[in-house]
Amino acid sequence: MQSSILRFKTLIVLCFTIAFCISFAEPAFARRRSRSRSNAAAAKARREKTITAAQSQYAAAQSVLAAAQGAGAGAEARLQAVLAEMNGAASELRNARSASKEIALDLAEIEEDILSEQSADSSYARLVEEIRTTKLQMTQAEKRLTKSADFIRRYEQARATDGGPAAFRLRQTALANDPAYTLHKSTLTALGDKQEALKRELFHKDKEWLETQAQLAEAHRDEREAATDLYRSAKDKSEPKQQIKTAQQAVAAARESMAQSQQILSKLGASTAPTKSANSKTKK
Repeated sequence: MQSSILRFKTLIVLCFTIAFCISFAEPAFARRRSRSRSNAAAAKARREKTITAAQSQYAAAQSVLAAAQGAGAGAEARLQAVLAEMNGAASELRNARSASKEIALDLAEIEEDILSEQSADSSYARLVEEIRTTKLQMTQAEKRLTKSADFIRRYEQARATDGGPAAFRLRQTALANDPAYTLHKSTLTALGDKQEALKRELFHKDKEWLETQAQLAEAHRDEREAATDLYRSAKDKSEPKQQIKTAQQAVAAARESMAQSQQILSKLGASTAPTKSANSKTKK
C-alpha cells in the first residue's frame, strides 16, 4: 500500500515538473513558429518585389535603347526622359534587394531565443552564472582598493596637483597593480571568450539559425552587387548616372542594366516579361 502511494506521489511530481518545463519553454517555441511563418511571408514578398523591380528596370532599359535610335526634334529630350526612368527603376531594384537589416534583426531574435531555451543546469547557464560571480568579485576588489584611506589621499593629491587626467591615470595604475583585481579581470576575459565560443556552438546546431544566417549572407552579396556601378561605359566613371548624355553612353548603360536584370530574374526563376497577374494589378 505504502509503495503504491509513493509511486503515485512520484508520478504527480513528475507531471508537475514536465508541465513546468513545457510552460517555461513554450514562449520561445511559440515565437519560433510565429517567426517562421512571418519570415516565409516576408521572403516571398521580397522575392516578388525584386522580380517586379528587375522587370521594370529591363523594360526601362529597352525604352532607352529605342530612344537612343531616335533622331530629329525632341529626340534628346525623349532620351533624357527614359534615362531618368531607368535610373528610377535601378534605384527601386537596389531597394528591393536591400534585406540585410531585416534579416539581421531576425537573426538576433533567433539567437536570443536559443539562449533563453537553455536550461538552468546547462553548460551555458552555469557559465553565465560564473561570469556574474566574477564580475561581482572584480567590483568588490575595485571598491576595496579605491575606497581605502591611502588611495583616496593619493587620488585627491594627484587631482589637486596635476588635474583630473593625472588622478585617472593613478586610479588605472593602482587597479592594474592590484593582484586580486587583475586576477578577476583576466578570469572574466577568459570566461567571455568561452561564452562566445559556446554561443557559436549552440547557434551552429540550430537549423533556423543556419538558414537565417545563409539568407543574411546572400542578402549581403546581393547588396554588394547592387552597389556596383553598372554604367562603366561612361567616360568619367565618377559621373552620376543622371548625367549620361550621349546616345552611345545611354546604349551601353541600357545593355548593362538589361544584363543585370536578366541575371537577377534568372536566379529567381522569372522571365523579363511581367506575369499576367502583375499586369492585371497594374491596370487596376
